Amino acid sequence: MQTAINSLLIFCVLGLVGLAVVQAALLRDVRALQNAMADVTRSPRRQVAAFASAEAEDTYVLAVSAHCPACERRSHALADVVPMQSRRVVLLSADAAASAWVAGTPVEVVVDPVLLGELGVDITPLLLCYDADGHERFRRPVGSDDDLHRLLAANPA
Repeated sequence: MQTAINSLLIFCVLGLVGLAVVQAALLRDVRALQNAMADVTRSPRRQVAAFASAEAEDTYVLAVSAHCPACERRSHALADVVPMQSRRVVLLSADAAASAWVAGTPVEVVVDPVLLGELGVDITPLLLCYDADGHERFRRPVGSDDDLHRLLAANPA
């Protein structure tokens, strides 16, 4: 009887070791898949002729959604900062209702759902920077007004 229990115990331990090996292999495959998907879903750096500017050194684009309360707050903060900026500043949205957020300010409004999709904007509000030739320099999510001010002042590349 004791021999049968010992044999069963050994088979259980071997089974647990086998399951651990299988789980490690699955985790390795999941990590490889995640890395592959990160390469596939990463938005390519783009050149956008609409954001090229001969007058301004850089063009800052705040991509927003009209149904996003945080986007509305960041748009108001952007409108407050624009008079202090020597750069071109654009508010990009798929909905014309967002243009009311920056009405009467020097912020340009571009309502273009196709361009918004082509740029791969997957989170809003999103600040994008384009150089004078329209090449994308950086893209950063904007979590707060302080974050927006920091990104505009730091000019990260």
